[in-house]
Amino acid sequence: MASLDDDPEGAEPASFVGRAPLLAAARRAVTAAADGTSTVLELPGAPGIGKTALLERCGRLARAAGLSVLSAVGRAPATYAMLAPLWRSHDGARGPGRRDPRSRLLAALAAGHSRRGGPMLLVDDAHLADASSLELIGELVRNPPAGLVLVLAYRLARMSAPLAAALAVTSGRHERLEVPPLSVVEVGRMLAQPCHRAERIHTLGGGNPLYSQAYRHLDDDCLDPSRHQPVDLAEALPPEVVRVLAPELALPPTERAVAEAAAVLGVSFDPTLIAAMCELDPQDCQDLTDRLVAREVLRADLHEEPALRFRHPVLCAAVYRQVPPGRRRTLHATAARVLRELGHPAPAYADHLARSARPGDTDAARTLLSAAGHPFVPAADTVRWLSVAARLAPSASARSGLPPAEGLHLADALVRAGRVADGRGVLQDVAARSDGDVRAEAVLAQARVERLRGQSRLGYTLLRDLMPEPHTAPLPGRLTAAVAAELAICGALAGEREAARYAALARRTGGAAGRPVEAAWFGVVSAFAACYVPSTVDVTATVADATAAADASTDAELSTHLDVLALLGWVELLQGRETRAIRHFDRALRIATTARNDVLVPYLRSGRSCAARQLGLLDQARADAVEAERYADRLELDTMHRFARIMRTAVVYWQDGPAAALRLAEPVVRSSADDWFGSVVQRIHAQMRDECADRANTLTLLIRACGGTTLRAVDVCHRPYWAATLSGAARRRGDVEEARRWVQQAERHAGACDLPGQQAHVALARARIAMATDLPAAAAGAAGAAEAFAQLGWPLEEAAARLVHAKALDGLHDWQAAEASLAQVRRIAEACGARILHRASISAQSRLLGRAGRAGRRTAGPPADMPTLTRREREIVQLIATGMSNSEAAERLYVTVKTVEAHLTRIFRKVGVSSRSALIASMMDPGTDEY
Repeated sequence: MASLDDDPEGAEPASFVGRAPLLAAARRAVTAAADGTSTVLELPGAPGIGKTALLERCGRLARAAGLSVLSAVGRAPATYAMLAPLWRSHDGARGPGRRDPRSRLLAALAAGHSRRGGPMLLVDDAHLADASSLELIGELVRNPPAGLVLVLAYRLARMSAPLAAALAVTSGRHERLEVPPLSVVEVGRMLAQPCHRAERIHTLGGGNPLYSQAYRHLDDDCLDPSRHQPVDLAEALPPEVVRVLAPELALPPTERAVAEAAAVLGVSFDPTLIAAMCELDPQDCQDLTDRLVAREVLRADLHEEPALRFRHPVLCAAVYRQVPPGRRRTLHATAARVLRELGHPAPAYADHLARSARPGDTDAARTLLSAAGHPFVPAADTVRWLSVAARLAPSASARSGLPPAEGLHLADALVRAGRVADGRGVLQDVAARSDGDVRAEAVLAQARVERLRGQSRLGYTLLRDLMPEPHTAPLPGRLTAAVAAELAICGALAGEREAARYAALARRTGGAAGRPVEAAWFGVVSAFAACYVPSTVDVTATVADATAAADASTDAELSTHLDVLALLGWVELLQGRETRAIRHFDRALRIATTARNDVLVPYLRSGRSCAARQLGLLDQARADAVEAERYADRLELDTMHRFARIMRTAVVYWQDGPAAALRLAEPVVRSSADDWFGSVVQRIHAQMRDECADRANTLTLLIRACGGTTLRAVDVCHRPYWAATLSGAARRRGDVEEARRWVQQAERHAGACDLPGQQAHVALARARIAMATDLPAAAAGAAGAAEAFAQLGWPLEEAAARLVHAKALDGLHDWQAAEASLAQVRRIAEACGARILHRASISAQSRLLGRAGRAGRRTAGPPADMPTLTRREREIVQLIATGMSNSEAAERLYVTVKTVEAHLTRIFRKVGVSSRSALIASMMDPGTDEY
């Protein structure tokens, strides 16, 4: 005979994930039945939560244990008629000598009674039980037969007073275990979905297994809680979900007609519209909707009245799916007519028109065009409405089927919806068949699209054909300002010095605009260009004015000028004002979500990731970068995907070390394009290679990624940092003179941009060079840099500077001060989760303790008894010092792991140590600052 353990929860993980406590209670009840102990198990829960499946599993557990099982499973009172004979006597009377109900039940089950225990009675949908069945259940609860296991499942919201009374007085074991919703993790396990999809499915389904199953096959767009439509869900409903809901939706004809009209209106609807749509008397319609509320098909919440809503969007989608196509079209047409007659705005009924209008209906086409022009209309709806309008009133001369002006509108909607390639195609078509201002607007929009795709130089080239010189204005004033502004942005990203002059032209010709949002736009364009190419613009003052104007603008105004907040955030990021940058990125993301402007999300998320990383918020920075990658991948924005990946690489460097960062960067660097984004990818990749001691040609690669020795490809604000980085790369190769030359160039750039953060980077680079010759100067320079970073709120850079400071103090034999500096490094590393800093501080502390406790203090410089290592042994020591494992070092050097282990054994013997940490501490001298 099978045991209880032969049917564990794991046998059907898709059905019973997260139900271990409930099944454990059933096992306890079955085990207790063997001793003659009776048990009542209540399983209340919401519709679709899995009560029926749990009852079936309980029956399997009982049969496996040798118990007999009687089931009353169904969703209508008639299914409980099977219990009536067990309760009623032959003639319906209870005269003397008649057996009591308990005796009759035992007699009925006597043939199947097991020596292992009493019977199991399973009752599903107990809230629907008839009076006689409830009377029997009450008797069994009060006076259960020995070994009876009674399991009752019912809807918690529909528990009736008779059922509550029947369960009120219990004799024997009684457990009430409400069937809970699943967690996010459990939804992911049940559906085998990745984390981000599991989170969204959990939000939409509320952890309900049935509803969660309904969302399984929806794409990521439809999984956005603010975007999915019942029609999208109806198309994707799995057959098993429809099958489970079908009995509940087997409604009488009049009730079904009302439910279908409600499903066409949407999940939440005004019930007064139903009467007009179904041509019903208002009172009759009210009675029918009340019946649907009683059935829990519809719900009425006091704070939402008079509106009604379906119990769940899945139920609405199931009803919508079952409406015949012809009737569905008629209902949509009726809904559009009723809403229009009641004075609703066009967007309120445009979707009904789009699903019911026929070709040649020019009135419907005009209405759809009007609805698509309303602010805050979802981009996906705008695309659909414009596409339907083109089909209703086709134009043979236009590939898009729309006049040029509407074609521009359609292209904008396509781009905002993330269909960048389609929008670009429409713009090319409009530009090809238009002239004058319309063509200029199409080319301007195309240049913006190219910038979003990372092709800023192409956008710059397109616009130069419209405006070859920054001192001329061949277009109308407002259009001149717009074209000049885009030329400034594309030119700045492409490294064109003319960008500053185009920015000045844009501000001069557009500055008279009265709206704050336009003043913010032209101001931030000037500041943005000044951050990338030499300019006389006072960036700080200009950004302050632009911020004030942006703050004075409404979200509705900014929804059509989201570049204002995006560029403002990046300018503040370049200026070292990360907290303000995050504020503008967050507002832009909020508006983009409301306005359904998907295409800017990767750019905004990448900027937010960069700002969070600079502030030491590494987990948040990593999450933002991953989200940016996901959006860019879905929108097929390859350049932005690579940029987001390199932002994640910069976070992984601090969390997991340069080796892990380099592995993450390798796939994207091979496909990076020759543009601004590509140069950033190339620079960070070369930097990671240098940090991993893979220094063959990395200095050359780094110089090339920076645009040559003049750093032409680097924005003006970051030239001091990258010059300092090149200084470090030269210094690590032993070329101190070249390192000094780069520091001198970094100082010149820092003087030009006058940014405290960049000046601190230069001071730190100068201190690192001084470690070899002037330890007091190195200590002072590193301490000053650390304080500057601390004031800026850059904890990671502060910790790096304090490491150099501690090592300089170590060389000066001021070990107490060095230990204090290292303690601050450890505090920062632990607070930020920067494991590379933590490892570096531990290594430096080990070396510090060794020197402080060694008799006969030595002066600064390499140890006199430094063992002689071969070139390969030194390479291995350098790789191990970066935190690489033996296998990672072997992969880097293209040798086997056993070869690395053999080298390490010889190195340990030469140095006289027995561990990797001791090796690193003994081989690093005070002038070494790698980590």
